[in-house]
Amino acid sequence: MCGRHPLSSKGKYKAHPPTPSE
Repeated sequence: MCGRHPLSSKGKYKAHPPTPSE
């Protein structure tokens, strides 16, 4: 997934708009 946000592992990345990289 995106290693840029550590929160991505917790599913927090869904809280913010999905990036083109996702």
